[in-house]
Amino acid sequence: MTRYHLALFFFIACGLAACSSLPRLPVTPAITIRAFPEVEDSPTLIIPSFPQIEDTPTPTPAESTAFKFNVLILGCNTGVDISHGLGEVTNIYALIQNAGTTEASDVRVVASANDEGQSHPDKSQTVQHLPPGYEVTFKLTVDTQFRQGTTVTVDVTNPAGLQVSASKDDCRQLDRSSLSTIELAIQQGIRRIAK
Repeated sequence: MTRYHLALFFFIACGLAACSSLPRLPVTPAITIRAFPEVEDSPTLIIPSFPQIEDTPTPTPAESTAFKFNVLILGCNTGVDISHGLGEVTNIYALIQNAGTTEASDVRVVASANDEGQSHPDKSQTVQHLPPGYEVTFKLTVDTQFRQGTTVTVDVTNPAGLQVSASKDDCRQLDRSSLSTIELAIQQGIRRIAK
């Protein structure tokens, strides 16, 4: 406790009239002055410039653990699409999983078939962002030939160089139970990969 605090304590404890006879303690403020040494002719740090790299090699993301995708064709079914002026079409149900460690952007999923006719507007989808450990299920549609065994392929790409595909020969009709489970997954959108 400083002298000032001690005097203040007595003043408050004793009251103004009772303490007037007490000797006053001189209060002197303590000021500390620190001088900083001056630096003369200090050396200057020179950072060398690095050569510019003209052609930067890019890793192949599909081979690294950063980009690791699984593509599964869950099944197919056929129907008729008269709204687009097409005959028989094949619906492909595909599961795309990001099993890597890096978020993938602009993931493009495109379906094709060995007997594909005209280009169907629902043959491709794009996922803006697919975080690691997440998956998404799509229904893709291609125009196919009437009553022919169809081999379907689903290609997954992105601008960073991801390229993965899956194919299924003679893609068959799904039973009602499987189809309802897949349609529920489509409605859920992007979800965590179930373990």
